Amino acid sequence: MLIALALFAAAVQVVGGGIYIRETLRGATQPNRVTWFLWGAAPMIATAIVLVEGKATWATLPVFMAGFVPMLTFVASYFNPRGYWHLCRFDYVCGALGMAALVVWLIASEPVVAFVMLVLTDGLAALPTIRKAWSHPETETAAAYFAAMFSGLAGLANVNEWGVLEYAFPLYLVAVNVVVLYAIYRRRPSKA
Repeated sequence: MLIALALFAAAVQVVGGGIYIRETLRGATQPNRVTWFLWGAAPMIATAIVLVEGKATWATLPVFMAGFVPMLTFVASYFNPRGYWHLCRFDYVCGALGMAALVVWLIASEPVVAFVMLVLTDGLAALPTIRKAWSHPETETAAAYFAAMFSGLAGLANVNEWGVLEYAFPLYLVAVNVVVLYAIYRRRPSKA
C-alpha cells in the first residue's frame, strides 16, 4: 500500500509539474528562478547522498521527484523570454541565504541541524515565490503546488515512526504549499 501511495504521489507530481512547465513554456506562468533552482537542488542532493550511501528505498522516490520537477521547471524558464520572473534584490538575498543554509546542511553531521538547514533552505527559496504570488497571482499556475501539497500528505501517510525528523518535512511541504496557494487565489476574480 505504501509503495503504491509513493508511486501515485510521484505521478501526481509529474502531472502537476507538467502543467506548470507547459504554462511556463507558453509564457503564462513565470517561475521565480531562485525559488525553483533551490527547490530542485536540495532534494536532488539528498537523493544523490542516499544513492551513494546505498540506502535508497521507495521513500527516496518522492524526494527525487521533489527535486526533479523543480529542476525541469527551472530549465523550462529559459525557453521562453516571458517564461520567468524578473529577479530583484529580495530574490537574490533569499537565494544567497538559501545557498548558505544548503551548504550548512551538506556539512552538518548532526541530523537535527541538517534537517533544520534543509527546511530553512526550502523556506528561504519559497519566500520570493510567495511574495510574487501575493502581488502578481496571475503569474502562477496552482497545479504544481496542489501536487506538492499532495506529496507532503502522502509523505505523512508513509511515516512509520512519528519522530520530528520523519514527519516535519512532509508537514512543512503541506504548510508552505497552502501558503502559496492562498497567495495565488486570495485576489483572483471568480469566473462566474
